[in-house]
Formats: sequence, C-alpha cells, structure tokens
Amino acid sequence: TYIYSNQGCLTNYWHNLLYINNIMTYDYFGPNNMQCAGHFWYLACDMQFFIASMIIVVCLNNRKVLRHIVLALTFLGSCVIQIYLVFKHKYQYNDMVHPNGTSYSYFYDFYIQPYSRIIPYILGIYFSELFLETDLYKNDYLKTDYEKLPKVEDSINDSTESQVDTEKRENVSPLYKFNKYIEENNWFAFALLCIGLILINVFFWTSSISNFNELSVLGSALFNTFGKVFFVLGLGIIVHLTFLNKFAFIRTLLTFKIESAVSRSSYGIYAVHFFIV
Repeated sequence: TYIYSNQGCLTNYWHNLLYINNIMTYDYFGPNNMQCAGHFWYLACDMQFFIASMIIVVCLNNRKVLRHIVLALTFLGSCVIQIYLVFKHKYQYNDMVHPNGTSYSYFYDFYIQPYSRIIPYILGIYFSELFLETDLYKNDYLKTDYEKLPKVEDSINDSTESQVDTEKRENVSPLYKFNKYIEENNWFAFALLCIGLILINVFFWTSSISNFNELSVLGSALFNTFGKVFFVLGLGIIVHLTFLNKFAFIRTLLTFKIESAVSRSSYGIYAVHFFIV
C-alpha cells in the first residue's frame, strides 16, 4: 500500500497541490489510482475550511446575525449528514478498527470528508470570537491600536466623563461580560474546568472502548458525530480559561519553549515519515 501510494504521487501530486486530495475518487487498484500521501487529507480539509470561512467572514463581516445563521446551519447540516451516513452504511465508531464489510470505505468515504470534519473548525471560530472579547486580547494585541487613539483632554468635565463611562458599559458585548463573570467567580471557572476535563475524557474513553467493542448503530452515529464536539469543547474551555488568567500552571505547561521546538520538529517528521517508510 505504501509503495503504491508513493508511486501514485507521480500522477496524482496535483491533487495535493490544489488541496482536493480528500475529495477525489480513487479505485485503489494499481499505482496510478492511489492517493498521494494519504495522511495529508487533513491539510486539504483545513485549507478548504480556511478558504470557506474567509469568504463567509469577508462577505458577512457587517452582518453578524446572518453569519451566525450560516455557520449554525453548516454545523447542523454536518450533524445530519454524519448520522444519516452511519445509519445507511452501518459504520462503527472508529471503523478503521472494525471494518463494516460494505463497499463504502469508512476512512475514504466518511472519515476524511469535509462534511465529517467541519464541526471542530466551526467551534474553533466561535472560540476565537470569545477570545477577541478578553482583556488579554484587548490589552496585549490591541495595545498599539489603543495608543493611536486621541487622548482625552485633562480639562474634560466630570459629567462628560460619566457619560463616556456609561456609553462604554452599554456597549460592552455579552461575550465580554461572560468572560468577566468567569474572571470574577472562581467557582464558575473551576466548574468549567471540570466540564472540560469530563468532555475530553468521554472522547478518549469512547475511542478506547470502541477499539475492543462494537457499539450499536445509534451509539456509533452519536459518537461519530459528537465525539469531536466533546473533544474540541473540552480542550477549548480549558485553553480559554488560561486566557482569562485562570489555572496559570496549565498555561505555563503549554508554553514551555522546549515544547514549541518539539512540536514543530515532530510535525515535520510526521509530514515526511510516510515517504521515509
């Protein structure tokens, strides 16, 4: 398989260059009909999502409600498609371990397809919007922009100052208020941390259990669809808490310089290991 896939790069390399290798059809008989570097399917997904999300953001930049509707409908559409396909083809959760015996491949026809992978990306967009409403972003990333703002004259009267403060309070977004609530209530931050840890562990426990046991079709449909949601929500919650200066030890662990170097090196190794083998 590895040899055929490497040889398939001689004719199908352009699929990867255009980031469409995850949606092309291959019959997998002979070297010219294999996907080139199959482990790059996620690069294709990420590029497709990036381009689509930029189009949505640019076109609907001033239409926030419509943008959220488009993203929400995409999210729901992905859920419906995944559940339908699992029931139709009787896919098992983690079906690379439990082949279903049908003519449809769990990996190529389901696992690597955009409709099965868009949900985590949409959640990432929403977490980024939440991050934009933190003091960390406003103080550190927008500091240079704030410095460019015209300075308030020292002679401004108290009534004007009071009016400005009132307008600022009224213009504060709900997301910013939510972030401030987390900052001011340690019990709520701790509860969110526990929820994040539970969601991550549900994802890993389910993946581990499914390696040795077959799930019902309903269970497989639910975990195929929402397992990724659990993981991204759990991880997103924990990382976002560190942006709010909660659980600083986690942020310290995640920002060691040696870890950054190792992560970059390991990614490079992962990219080329397929060909080395």
